[in-house]
Amino acid sequence: MDEQAFLTQVKSIEIGKHLPEAIYFHKDSFDTIDGVLRDFLIRISTAIKLTTDEWNVVKLYKRSFRISFLNYPSFFDE
Repeated sequence: MDEQAFLTQVKSIEIGKHLPEAIYFHKDSFDTIDGVLRDFLIRISTAIKLTTDEWNVVKLYKRSFRISFLNYPSFFDE
């Protein structure tokens, strides 16, 4: 996936928390995003050797080709 494809995919996301610079969403929402983006995110997390237990929220930047895998253990409690 190149930068333009990434930005187009990010723009189409309707779920999660939308801020001016980024979108945050929980990994349980992966089935609601485009399959190409979902597969890309899973491949990236695997490539950097993050297990699915080490992150539960993804931050996708709206203006650059950047991704953050975040861990909020009490996500559903708060």
